[in-house]
Amino acid sequence: MELRSINNLVHLCKALSSPLRLKILCLVIKEGKISVNSLVEKLERSYPLVSQHLRFLASAYILVRKREGRNVYYVLASPERERRLPEEVFQAIKKYLSSIKL
Repeated sequence: MELRSINNLVHLCKALSSPLRLKILCLVIKEGKISVNSLVEKLERSYPLVSQHLRFLASAYILVRKREGRNVYYVLASPERERRLPEEVFQAIKKYLSSIKL
């Protein structure tokens, strides 16, 4: 397995390792799309903190940012992302384990 693939897996796992990022992900899945302001309100966290976590989720290709006028929304990177995410992590780990000698 390439180092790049391992780094992508590590980044994905880090993205899912934060309780706040998991709450954000759950709200995005529940709402379909949600504004940063709504997340700040629902999570009772500061705007900069929520934005930082949203950027991290976007950098892991879990969420994408959509601008509608003056509002910024986040949605899943693809409609199938919710269903595929656990399988992607499992397959990456499986591929890594098959490439190393134990």
